Amino acid sequence: IETVSIESTKIGTNTFGAGQAGIVSITGSVIDITGASQIESNTFAEGNAGDLLLTGGIVSLSDSNVSAISHDGASGAAGGIFVKGGTITVNVGGTLDTTTSSIDGSNSAANISLEATQRISLNGAVISADTFGAASAGNVLLSAPDILLANNTSILSGTVGAATGDA
Repeated sequence: IETVSIESTKIGTNTFGAGQAGIVSITGSVIDITGASQIESNTFAEGNAGDLLLTGGIVSLSDSNVSAISHDGASGAAGGIFVKGGTITVNVGGTLDTTTSSIDGSNSAANISLEATQRISLNGAVISADTFGAASAGNVLLSAPDILLANNTSILSGTVGAATGDA
């Protein structure tokens, strides 16, 4: 596939039981995600949320959200977010988020990985792997020969509020 344009669209996978949520994998020479689009994987129960994979020569995210979440009351783990490409750009309003709200520490936020062979450009982006509960927060990895962070970009891995899990 040459170009994948995702605009004002929601793509998701969820689990509300013991089964695992599916993996969302998007591959193309150019991946352009805009217009308040949402790509998400959620668990609301004991099954794990699926991973989210974006792979392309150019991957661009603007004013849209990619998230993998283990919701309050779920014992399944959040899925990971993996972005691979030649050039990866996340502009203003673009967020990558993996979160857990587990109060018993049985699950954790997963990792977020951005790996580019040329450049990662984060311009007003928010990248977070947080815990709101007793579970651990995830890790954030950026790997490229050239990385630009600009315009109040936030890269976070931490405990939020009354969380008791490790960052």
